Amino acid sequence: MILAHKTRIRTANPGSAIANALAQHDGAARWAYNNLLASLKDGIESSSGGLWPSVGGLAKTLRREKPEWWASVDWEMLDNGRLRLDTALKRWRQCRTGKHDWHKPGTCGFPQFHKRGDRKAITFSSHVGDGRRVKWLDNRHLALPGIGTITLAEALPEVGWLKEVHAVREGGKWYAVLVYENGRQLPDAGGDGAVVGVDVGIKTLAVTSDGQEHGNPRCYQRGERKLRRINKAIARSIQLNPNRRTNRRARLYEQRARLQSQQAHRRQTHHRQTASAIAKSAGTVVVESLNVAGMVRNRHLAKALTDAAVGGFLRELQWQCAKRGVRFLTAGRWFPSTQLCARCGERPDERIGLSVRTYRCEHCGWRCDRDHNAALNLKQVAPALWATIKGRGGDVSPAPGPATASEASIGRGNRQLALIPA
Repeated sequence: MILAHKTRIRTANPGSAIANALAQHDGAARWAYNNLLASLKDGIESSSGGLWPSVGGLAKTLRREKPEWWASVDWEMLDNGRLRLDTALKRWRQCRTGKHDWHKPGTCGFPQFHKRGDRKAITFSSHVGDGRRVKWLDNRHLALPGIGTITLAEALPEVGWLKEVHAVREGGKWYAVLVYENGRQLPDAGGDGAVVGVDVGIKTLAVTSDGQEHGNPRCYQRGERKLRRINKAIARSIQLNPNRRTNRRARLYEQRARLQSQQAHRRQTHHRQTASAIAKSAGTVVVESLNVAGMVRNRHLAKALTDAAVGGFLRELQWQCAKRGVRFLTAGRWFPSTQLCARCGERPDERIGLSVRTYRCEHCGWRCDRDHNAALNLKQVAPALWATIKGRGGDVSPAPGPATASEASIGRGNRQLALIPA
């Protein structure tokens, strides 16, 4: 099983020798990417509709014609630039042909030149041929080619076979992402334990069927005023000096990047803790499949949904379940979890809007919090979901990928089998 561990590089403080070396390698990879892209555009114009030049051939030419300062950086930065361009071209082609599902086909433009300050990771391969390029000195020190010895912010346990090390700058700090093979396999998702339905939302990040509520940290909302003040200062600086980059503007850019990095890290930590707590208390977790990209198009909910990062939380919950051998099931996108009564299974005549926070059943008088009622409905549909999965492919564990079933989620008509006693 291939895993990744991210930690801060303690010796890469701003202005230190390690930070300068990392920035120099990042600039070399950016230089290689921009030169390869410029050569590719020139080759496309000269081909007059014929075959495009290959990125690999352009990289070989650039390797022979590299400047003199290239001797001070590691040779693998040229491969970093080539891989960046290959990835950008691949995504551009996938967008043109509609082979992805994260946004509308044809909306991606041709790859653009990278500029200073773009957040891109530089990669150091652990093994090339028979030589070991990245060396462990102890559990906190690592030797990178062309950089030297770096000190990590935390002592890491034995990580097995180290495959790659990625260095990325976030908020003025450098982080190391260690990709390694631990020699283990994911445990089988036996489903032994309690069945927990999880309803995610904006007001409360996650509400479980056993009554647990996990609040939304609202990291962006709490720092929005400070972020707005920094953006206004940057706009004034650009208006006063539009043609040159001042030191004050550079400091403002660093402040904004630091604030955004803090918000992202707090959100990720909260997601990881919440998902871990849910996975530890369950044998089977049932969630609903959400069209997050479509929900973000609603201008009234876009900011709050982006701040909650519901899609990222569901991915983290799926990973925590797979890591612990917990069965992870996904109800169909059209399953009306918020509309059905968790006691009698009836559906109201009129659709319940988002402003209604308390569910009241017109048939049996059941009253419950809207999110809790949805979580109970997700819990009750777990047997139908698992029966559909077993019928499709036998007794197969769905982990680590999500199992989906849309028709089995709903019983006869608009009713479902109610498991809550009247």
